Amino acid sequence: MTESTLFNIYAVLHYKHQLTS
Repeated sequence: MTESTLFNIYAVLHYKHQLTS
């Protein structure tokens, strides 16, 4: 798993968290 993949996962999780909050 590359750093960019980890960043993408983090970005998606953060985005979803923003939607639910």
